[in-house]
Amino acid sequence: MKARETGFLKNPVWIKRTIGNCYENSKVVIESVDKELKPELDRRMRPEIYGRAINRIIINCSYSYYDHDHCKTNYIIADEKLKLKQKDFYRTLLTMFTRQEIEKNGYFLRNRFEFGPFRADTGKIRIGLNLEKEFSELSHSEQRLKLSEYILFALNHVTDKLKKKKLDYDFDLMLEDFNSILTEWKA
Repeated sequence: MKARETGFLKNPVWIKRTIGNCYENSKVVIESVDKELKPELDRRMRPEIYGRAINRIIINCSYSYYDHDHCKTNYIIADEKLKLKQKDFYRTLLTMFTRQEIEKNGYFLRNRFEFGPFRADTGKIRIGLNLEKEFSELSHSEQRLKLSEYILFALNHVTDKLKKKKLDYDFDLMLEDFNSILTEWKA
C-alpha cells in the first residue's frame, strides 16, 4: 500500500542530486541542501493540510563537474527560446563549439529545466535542473541564491500547470511554506 493511501503524508518537495560529482566549490552548498534545507523541509512542510493529490515533486539537480581529463561534464545551458529537444542538443552544440572543444571540455548542451509529466496514479512529477560550470564559480552565498531562484521558478512552473488540473490540493499554502523555509536557507 502506498504512503498516500495509508494517510502517512510526507514533505512533497524532494530536492535530489543526480550524480555525486561536482566542482569542489559547490560541495559546501550541495551538502547544505542535504544537511540543512531538506531536514527543514521534512520537519516544517505541512502535507496533511495541503491535500493528497501530490505525493512528490522531485527536483533532480545535475551539477557540472571535472574529476580528471577523462571524466568531466560541463553543461552548456540552451537558450530557452530555442525550445530544443534532446535530439537537437549535439547538433546545436556543434554550431557553438568545434568537436575538439566539445570533447576536450566535456560539453553537453541541456535545457536549464526538464519538466516531466504528472503521474496521477503515483502523485509524482519530476523536474530536472541542470547547472553549468559557471554556477560552481560563484561564491557560496551566490550559489544558494541562484539555486533557490531556479528551484522556486521550477516549483512555481509545475504548480501553475498542476493547478489547471483542478486537483484537490492547496498549492498556494504549500508554496508559501516552501518559500518561507527556502528564504531562511538562502540567507
